[in-house]
Amino acid sequence: ALPICGAYYPKYLGNAVNQGKVRESNIDEALQNLYIVLLRAGYFDGLPAYKALGKNDICTNRSIELATQVAREGITLLKNDGPTLPLNTATFKTLAVVGPHANATIAMLGNYAFESKHPGSPCHYTSPIDGFSTYGKVNYAAGCGDIACNKTSLIPQAVESAKIADATIILVGLDL
Repeated sequence: ALPICGAYYPKYLGNAVNQGKVRESNIDEALQNLYIVLLRAGYFDGLPAYKALGKNDICTNRSIELATQVAREGITLLKNDGPTLPLNTATFKTLAVVGPHANATIAMLGNYAFESKHPGSPCHYTSPIDGFSTYGKVNYAAGCGDIACNKTSLIPQAVESAKIADATIILVGLDL
């Protein structure tokens, strides 16, 4: 059986096509991309070694460096007004890292976080705070108690943290 991320596609995709919400050409393109990756990975070669690979085979220094490079290259900048980004690490000493995802690790895994033994689990986690700490002093403030920001009493602390920092990075977004 081919890997499928979740049961939603098999359960709901047929109706979505029938209702005109998804075009068959979109499905064809997604399947083509899936099969290209599976072919490149050797999925259909019948090599017993492929199925025997495990966490010890991927959690090597080389694979961790590759994953870090992929993460860097996969970041999407939605908007950059003026000369704000990329941040010049020579021009700041203190960063305010704000938001409910600023100290996230498990949440960054998305639906792979449901089980610690899932094959998608990383070798180790680096929270955004830890990552930014390599560039300067980090003042962390949650700003909100959760993604829905139902607890707003933490916002003033985040504002104060931003006021005394050379740059502020806000980490927000969706959560399962």
